[in-house]
Amino acid sequence: AGLRTDPLIATHDAVAGMTAESYRAILSEDVAAERLEEIRQATKGGYPLVGAALKEKLESAGRKLERRTPGPKRAAQAPCNSVPDPDLFSGGAVS
Repeated sequence: AGLRTDPLIATHDAVAGMTAESYRAILSEDVAAERLEEIRQATKGGYPLVGAALKEKLESAGRKLERRTPGPKRAAQAPCNSVPDPDLFSGGAVS
């Protein structure tokens, strides 16, 4: 029981009638190694771990849901259209 109600947050039917003991029992169940790794990667990568249908819907809306390389994006290099500098030691000829 919270101190206030929030219209954006609703209790899921699956947990609405749970007791503390039943909730602890769920948390004490083993998680498959593959699933645990998926959870860790999503947590480290900062992206949601969702099913295929929701993933497709979110991606079509422009959300990025796959792990990407860390760090800022590299700026695209503009093509070099400059002319070479004259060689100062060859009497002004271009090298």
